[in-house]
Amino acid sequence: MTLQLINYTIYRKGRKSMDNRPIDYCPKCGRKGERRQYADGSIMFAHKLRVTRAGVFVLPEVIDHCMIPEGGLE
Repeated sequence: MTLQLINYTIYRKGRKSMDNRPIDYCPKCGRKGERRQYADGSIMFAHKLRVTRAGVFVLPEVIDHCMIPEGGLE
């Protein structure tokens, strides 16, 4: 079992993450992160991930993130 930390705050804006999602600036905190859009309209910016690899399984865990609700920031 191997462990890897991914810090999206040091990636370039516009680059794609390991899940082919765009890296962009978070409107809440100003740091860069992986932008994840959900069906309900909310957006999550994942800033840091911990990835565990056990055999053929890859288990990503978000350890630092910001949530933007459906209506945006008020």
